Amino acid sequence: MILLGLAGLIFLFTEESYALIETLSTSIRSYFGRFYLILGLVCVLLLAGLAVSPMGKFKLGRTNEKPGKPVNSDSGYDFTRSCRSDLFIY
Repeated sequence: MILLGLAGLIFLFTEESYALIETLSTSIRSYFGRFYLILGLVCVLLLAGLAVSPMGKFKLGRTNEKPGKPVNSDSGYDFTRSCRSDLFIY
């Protein structure tokens, strides 16, 4: 119900809503932007470190079991999903 009311207000006051959303988006990006860049870099470095460490050799399931689907299918899906969400946000 709240969401419908908010959508109605945005529909009725389009220009004012756009200005408000743009101001909020800019201020949030300027305030948290550096934090998210650093957090993303830390996550990438942590995952890269795990991939090349001995822990990166662990495999779930039996040792001779083959995967149910190709390895690249999940990464392709994740890539296209992230592109879609980037287009939606910006």
